[in-house]
Amino acid sequence: MDSQALCIDDILAELPDSDVQRLHQFMSVECLQTGERLAAWLSHRINNQLCAISGRAQLLARRIQAEVDDHLIRQAYLGSLDTIREQTERCSCITDEIYDHTRIGEPDLRSIELKSVVTQVQNLANQAYPDSSFEYDISTIDFLPNIIADKRWITRILFELISNAIEASPSGPVKIVLNCLEGDEGRTGVVRISVLDSGPGVPDHLMPRIFDPFFSTKETAMGMGLTISLQMIKKMGGALLVGTSDCGRFMFTAEIPSREAVGKCLEMS
Repeated sequence: MDSQALCIDDILAELPDSDVQRLHQFMSVECLQTGERLAAWLSHRINNQLCAISGRAQLLARRIQAEVDDHLIRQAYLGSLDTIREQTERCSCITDEIYDHTRIGEPDLRSIELKSVVTQVQNLANQAYPDSSFEYDISTIDFLPNIIADKRWITRILFELISNAIEASPSGPVKIVLNCLEGDEGRTGVVRISVLDSGPGVPDHLMPRIFDPFFSTKETAMGMGLTISLQMIKKMGGALLVGTSDCGRFMFTAEIPSREAVGKCLEMS
């Protein structure tokens, strides 16, 4: 096993960093899709059993009400059955929550004015993190083309990136930069939204795992936010990149196709 792992490491070491990142992104999405199917199966099977337990508890409660005369004993039994029902409902909510965290679905793609999305995310971030400071480099926002995206999804992705940046920057500002790629190797019309934090960054040896399901550098996090964001943006025809800015700050960049870029692709097809 050690020799096999060494062989894989040697192969990865010979690949460019961009290829290694794309490989890990592909593996993360594949793992998430497998996890979604597994979560759906587990949710269905476990919830069926929980329904049976809850139903039996309700039948038993009716019999106790009808057949147990002693008030104290009856209340003790009924209290225990209430606990059973409450815990089965809690378990059902947990399985549903796990499934919801892995279920993506398909995007509702529409032409969206980026300014409305950024304004909404700004309001959400200010409400959720009132003590944090933000720098918005959005001087070009009125000149950027509309994007083709699911508004709910792109809002969720941007808020995820900003939340991560804020939590990584306890004493520094978070910067959001908007621009549009023009004439860059066929990527004309791609709108880029970059989120830069002021934290220490992620160690180099952990970078390839940053989009892996259930991976997080925070002890209390589930580690699904970036994995789901990656799959969402891929389904919208975009990309999610991670790296370091020119000024040395850790940075996530969401690339979303513009309406003009999508129109040109349709004309060429």
